[in-house]
Amino acid sequence: SHIDNMQKCLAGVDVAAELKVLDVPTWTFDTLLERSRVGRVDILQLDAEGYDFELLKMFDVPRRMPTIVSYEHGNLSRPDRAAAAELLVKCGYRLAMTHGVRDTLAVGDTVAVAAPPL
Repeated sequence: SHIDNMQKCLAGVDVAAELKVLDVPTWTFDTLLERSRVGRVDILQLDAEGYDFELLKMFDVPRRMPTIVSYEHGNLSRPDRAAAAELLVKCGYRLAMTHGVRDTLAVGDTVAVAAPPL
């Protein structure tokens, strides 16, 4: 497991002595998109080691409705996995969950642009 590998790598290391406290700037998705001058997100790709559902909620999928959402569900708790899927299904996404890769791919309905009347 990941924990076993980490413990092997850190054997004999005084982790507390190696830690440093750093202040790092953080931005909301609104701030990131505004500063980047991005009006629409077509693909939202998340891989946050168990924090993916929280990021889905912070992104405000119902308001932004990216065409494709991909996230790792393998590290989510069962309730968060179900809630993430429910959030996307309620927004009209079709889901494909891959068991080997541990990811969820959500595809929204594409909007067809009608030609102007003649």
